[in-house]
Amino acid sequence: MIAVFSNWSAPLGNSGFLSRNDYILSLALSVKCARDIFPEVHFYGDKKSIDLIEGKIPFDKVFDSLEILNEKKIPPELSSYSRIFVYSLMDQPFAYINSDVYIREPLPQHILDSNIFCQGWEHNTMSKGIISLKNNGFYGNEYWERFYNDKSITSIPNMQIFGGNQFECIRQYASDIISMVEHPFNMEVLMHKRFLTEEINKVLEQWYAVVRFIYFEGVEMDSLFNENGICPIKYTHIIDDAKKNRSIMEKVKNKCKKEIKNLIIID
Repeated sequence: MIAVFSNWSAPLGNSGFLSRNDYILSLALSVKCARDIFPEVHFYGDKKSIDLIEGKIPFDKVFDSLEILNEKKIPPELSSYSRIFVYSLMDQPFAYINSDVYIREPLPQHILDSNIFCQGWEHNTMSKGIISLKNNGFYGNEYWERFYNDKSITSIPNMQIFGGNQFECIRQYASDIISMVEHPFNMEVLMHKRFLTEEINKVLEQWYAVVRFIYFEGVEMDSLFNENGICPIKYTHIIDDAKKNRSIMEKVKNKCKKEIKNLIIID
């Protein structure tokens, strides 16, 4: 199983961090942790994001596959779309890891053996966003159409780490979303800024994962965190406003100085 990271330069906000340097520090530490565990670490980006990491963070393979998102003028507010696009390219078992996640120990065997896994589960609050898209002309596939108003989907996966051994199934899920988003009617709907929200990103990536994997493929998604929110390995995820906390980011910087040789750090 390989580790996979990505970055698309179009979305603003340094992936939620206060500065580009904070983002680089967090990515560097996340990659360092992954290199200690996985046999290979790959990076997918566009030209600008690759320029950002070149000479700073070592990867076994680097791909500029996300440049096509700029060429297709995908709305940058669809930040989850770049991850979904990367999922569509996977041709071997993988673990996609966000730049704000630090995995300090090997993944548990049940995760390494699983068909599809995620970080954990969270309450589904997507119903209004899904119905709003539908009422405004969003064209869904047969799975989307059947479940867009289904109240039984009460939980959706947190995909800060995501992957598995059934990469063909994951590829198909990603291809479904790509086909829907890039449909001419849907691109017209999505160009209206009121739809380009964090909720829509969750609908596309997280809600549709439940629909495709569990309801139609019959594939259960394993979770790194158990139902009590406990993780069996040393695992840190910096969430939301914590990325803007100077005390936390100083700790990240100090760990980088201690653990990563030749990393250029701007004080």
